[in-house]
This record gives sequence, structure tokens and C-alpha cells, in this order.
Amino acid sequence: MAKEPHSAIPSWSGYIYQGKIAFYEVLRVIKKNLKEDENYDFSNYSLEVEWQEDFAIKIGDNYKSIHQVKAYQENTEATQYKDALGGLLRKVQLLFIPAYLHIWTPIIYNTRTTSFDIYRKKNFYFKYYPKKYNQKIQVYKYCTDNETCDLDEADSLILKKIEEIYQENDFAIESLTSEQYKYIRFKLYELLDRHILEVHKGIKDKNDTMEFNEILEFFKTNYEEYSLEYQQIKVKNYLFLSAITEYCNDSRKCSLDICDRNCSLYKVEKEIENMSTGEVHQLVLNATPQYDSKFDILTQVSGLKNGLIKTYHQLNLNKKTLNFHYQTLDKTYLPSSIAISDEDDKADISKKIILNKDLDSIVNQFEINVIISHNATIEDITKEAKSLKDVSDDFLDNVFNSRSTSINKIKNIKILPLNNIKEEINNAD
Repeated sequence: MAKEPHSAIPSWSGYIYQGKIAFYEVLRVIKKNLKEDENYDFSNYSLEVEWQEDFAIKIGDNYKSIHQVKAYQENTEATQYKDALGGLLRKVQLLFIPAYLHIWTPIIYNTRTTSFDIYRKKNFYFKYYPKKYNQKIQVYKYCTDNETCDLDEADSLILKKIEEIYQENDFAIESLTSEQYKYIRFKLYELLDRHILEVHKGIKDKNDTMEFNEILEFFKTNYEEYSLEYQQIKVKNYLFLSAITEYCNDSRKCSLDICDRNCSLYKVEKEIENMSTGEVHQLVLNATPQYDSKFDILTQVSGLKNGLIKTYHQLNLNKKTLNFHYQTLDKTYLPSSIAISDEDDKADISKKIILNKDLDSIVNQFEINVIISHNATIEDITKEAKSLKDVSDDFLDNVFNSRSTSINKIKNIKILPLNNIKEEINNAD
């Protein structure tokens, strides 16, 4: 059984359900109008969140539609929606515009209210409003022809709408791929994240909106040409946070059916969600010193789950530093994704660590004594590397002499399995 925060509302994505539903509606409106006119002017269109309603579509100062989003779990009866519907009715009476209720799971009606229309007639909220108002409220229907949409499906439907928009107007992007669509989806999520953060900081007013034209600018850029930014987004969202979800959903790694919010990994995950893509990218680079190619880390989901993420799960959070290291009175530990399938791997891993051009910044910035691995024990990295015939003393001298002096610290760093040092860290004063 998958754990509720990672199956019902996956926290790795870092964005609230209503925000994704809001962007789905924005993209639906854009697609509909572009279908009628590929040069349609969206200058006056905007998205408002958490003000008049959970979200609203505006044209100029006027509301086009308002939307309430409810992520109730399965088997929720219709009566649970009474307050939501009552609030929508009051606003519809003032604004006289369409209002929609978005639902995660099907509404359970009883024998007296077998459908939304019948429930609307019998519910006491609707009895006090003229028919012209209560008929303005509808349960939203998606392009799947369903009235429900969970978080994972919202992600998929957003990709579908992005692709459909490109079918109406390619915005001069010659090569359109699924990676481009996924990139734009994350640009949308980042836009929402930034907007809400600026509202909370007082940089923006609560009723400030996100302009449709700002959203359309994403469609005009070929993001696959921006390799570093592209990689950073993939590392944070597709690699690291998704690997945490996979780890938490594996009962062999965590036996809990419902995630404990006091869990060390849960708290670390929340920290990571609030970090920029560049910061997470650097964190993963630091945790994969055995890879000298930045793009190699994109294939290391297994190593991250069994090494780095397992370390965050099992170590005392009080021993974690702001730099995502662990510290006792006399030692500093670097969590890593290092793992071996047999003893012969240790020499190859040691060589790769020494040749890693990013290693200077890793060992220079932090006084690391131990690199935590999944199952590798390497007491002397340079000695282990010399097991390989092409790694001689002259080879090592050339490497060390051509780099900054900080790399010499690697000679004193040990690589030890998590199970060997877990108690040492957790029980340290």
C-alpha cells in the first residue's frame, strides 16, 4: 500500500493540487481560443489564485469564471461539499458568472440525492437562491469526460494541454518533444511557486494576478537548448524528489502505511522542495562524487535511493547541518550515492572520485572526514585506485599537482557504509 502523502498527494512535486488544476484551466482556455484564432490576443487575460476563490480566470478587471477545488479522499459524501457550494452561490449571486467545483474523487450521493442536480435541488443552500444563480454552479468536467481528477492525472492533463496548444500554434519551435512539454510544465509550477512566495513576503498584493501572456512566453522558448537549466530541473524533480517518492512507497524501506510528518526524511524532503533547482543540483553533485560527468547523475536513481535518501531517512536530523552534511563533535560526514555490486567496483569508484573535476569544491568547502556509502568500505581512496594498472604514483601526482591543493584532502577521507557508522552519528553527544 502506498503511503498517503506520496500516493494521494505526492509531496515531492512541491505544488498544491489547486494550483495544478488552475493551470489546467488556463491552458484549456488558451487552447480553445487559439483553435479559433492562432493569433488570439490574451493581453487582458489573467489567473488569480487564493483571492476571490481558490482560483479565478479574469479578463481585464472582470471575472470570467471562479473555481473552488476540493481534494477530499474517497467515499466523501455530498454533505461535505455544502459549505463549498454555499460559498460559491454567494459569489455567483454577486458576480453572476459561471462557478465550478473541482473534485478529486467522486461525490457519494445517497438515495435521496442521486446526482448533483438532485442534490442541488434538495440541499438547503440552494433553496434560498433563485434558479438562475444555482444553475451557474457546475461540477467541472475535464477533457477525459470525467468529473474527477487526482494530482497525478492533473500532471498528465497539463502535458496534454501543452501539446494541444502547440498543435494550434507552434510558436516557431521547430523540434517539439515530450521533454519540451515537461519543461514548460515545470516552468508553470515555478511561476506559481514564485507568485505565492512573493505574495507571502508582501512583494505582491494578495489580489495580484499572473498574466496569460507571461505563461505564453514559455511556449516561445526551446528549453532543450538550455542544457544546464534543463538538467537542474530534471535533477530536482525527475531524479531526486521522485526517487524520494519511490523510496517512501517501498515497504521494504519504510514499513509505515501513512507517512509520519516527524520522520527525518519527510522534513528533509520539505527542505529540498523549497530549494532552487540550482541548489538541489549542487546538492546531488556533492552526493555523487564518483561521477565525473554531470549528466551521469541523471541515471542514478537506484544509488540515490539506497544511499543518499536512506541516509536522510535513518540518521538523526539533529546531526544534519545546513549544508546537508552530518556532524559529530570530531567528524563531518558527507552522505552519498556510492554503492558497489562487488569488491572490484571499489578501485573504479576511487579513480572516478579522484578524477572528478567538481571534487575541488566539494572537499574544499567542507572539512569532510567520512563519505557515507550504501555498502562500500574504502579506507584509503588513493591506495584503492592504484589497484588499477593505469593509476600509478606519477598519474596521481599529475592529477593532484594540476588541481588546487584542496584535492589533497581526499587522501585522508574514508568511505564507510551507513550501517557501520549510523549508531556512531545518532548516539553522538
